[in-house]
Amino acid sequence: MLMLGMMCAIVGSATYLTIATRFTMPVSTTHSIMGGVIGVGIAASGPQGINWSFKGVSQVFAAWGIAPGISGGFGAIIFLITKYGVMRRNNPVYKAFFMVPVYFFVTSFLLSLLICWKGGSAKIDLTDIQAVWVSIVVGVVVALVVATCKSSGHSVALVCLLTFKPKSSFPSCTVASSRVTGNSRIGK
Repeated sequence: MLMLGMMCAIVGSATYLTIATRFTMPVSTTHSIMGGVIGVGIAASGPQGINWSFKGVSQVFAAWGIAPGISGGFGAIIFLITKYGVMRRNNPVYKAFFMVPVYFFVTSFLLSLLICWKGGSAKIDLTDIQAVWVSIVVGVVVALVVATCKSSGHSVALVCLLTFKPKSSFPSCTVASSRVTGNSRIGK
């Protein structure tokens, strides 16, 4: 019964996403699949079968409102630091060369911390203090790479080489460029 319910939730979500995308409505796959699962739950056991409390789906609904607010606050802080700490200062290019490695440090630190906490493809067993130190080291290394490279192209290439290790089981990928002709709807 569970497999049938999940299949129905996915088909319902995909149907809604397809129709909404066709009419250029803003859509969220996460919201859609959550609605599909709740719909299957209501169909299977009625509204009383859903845990509507804050320990249940209400916590997810609250997160949908809280998370954009928090990330919007952080975005505003970073924007204001950049605007008034870099762009509106004397010699903004010099200030930008100083701030770019700082931003790379913060981004690398946060992403590494997330991977340490959540585990990526394998569970990483570190204490919180160990995860913070690993993330600090990763952030410092990335910031130093970015700061010492003369152009951003070299920085990005070096960070990619150090960070992304292709799996040997992946076939080699080639991208063929093609010209779109006729009355194609791509890009419209």
